[in-house]
Amino acid sequence: MTIKAIARRPWGDREKKYNTWYEPYETEEDIQRVVNFALSYPITGIATAGDTTLLPRVLDACEHFEALSPAEREAMIREANPEDVIFQTH
Repeated sequence: MTIKAIARRPWGDREKKYNTWYEPYETEEDIQRVVNFALSYPITGIATAGDTTLLPRVLDACEHFEALSPAEREAMIREANPEDVIFQTH
């Protein structure tokens, strides 16, 4: 199980539009991309965002899941902004 699959980054000083402690991805395209990323690993599923207004977009992305290749997953990891990580590892 993967948690925070659609978490984008900490809110910082941005206006909170959702009832979450992190800023989620919100466009259908972005949600599809990160759901595809998460579900491309050998996991049993993803936890949805805490704000139920995002649920229809997450469920739609799950219904349209397309597995990413290892190269596509690695490219997404390389392109990620380290300042946007919600769980710091150091």
